[in-house]
Amino acid sequence: MPDKLDEIVRAFDVSRLSEFARRCSEFFNECVERKPIRVLIVEDEEISATYLKGVLVRNGFEVLGTVRSGEEAVTGATWMRPDIVFMDIMLEGEMDGIAAAEEINLTTPTQILFLSSLDDKETIRRAKTTLPFGYLVKPADEQTILAMAQVGAYLIEFEKSARPELRPRLLAAKNPETFCIVCRKLQSDNGEWVDTFEHLEAHRVTRFTHGVCPSCVQARFEVKGEIR
Repeated sequence: MPDKLDEIVRAFDVSRLSEFARRCSEFFNECVERKPIRVLIVEDEEISATYLKGVLVRNGFEVLGTVRSGEEAVTGATWMRPDIVFMDIMLEGEMDGIAAAEEINLTTPTQILFLSSLDDKETIRRAKTTLPFGYLVKPADEQTILAMAQVGAYLIEFEKSARPELRPRLLAAKNPETFCIVCRKLQSDNGEWVDTFEHLEAHRVTRFTHGVCPSCVQARFEVKGEIR
């Protein structure tokens, strides 16, 4: 399986998007033959939810359920453990889809795809902070929805099949650290503020040594001329 994934990654080139899409589709079909991709739909409009569910079921996805509020989305994702969450933004209740996605990212390893009628810059900026794998503007046709769902399925399998040394980096990408801009310490999982390098060496594959860059040498030691 990792070899198959490597082939797909190599196919991703701006000039060869059709080839990349074809390989993603083939890979998705292989995944469906083994085990259906599990989906949670978060949508407060019944017509939209019914349409989306129909598209997914017809194409081999397993729809675990449909919820109408951000609060239900967080609870549903925690209990159902979906592979993909199709997330609307304007929902019932006090929590919108972006806030729900933030909460889900803290507790549930899943891929989130926003599907919303909102296309203003501020909404998209907020949505991007949750690191979704896509953002579709309604109304989206069946082909577009299916294509994005297949990409989500590929990302799921990629994370599962990633070499062990890459998994901490994939996790870190979805769960950024809190960094103090004054003392340069990091906040650990238990809430304590710790030395940045000690924390990174304990939780990441990369190890560190020390050195001084040319700019700092010139600034600190008043060295003249070019330094390499």
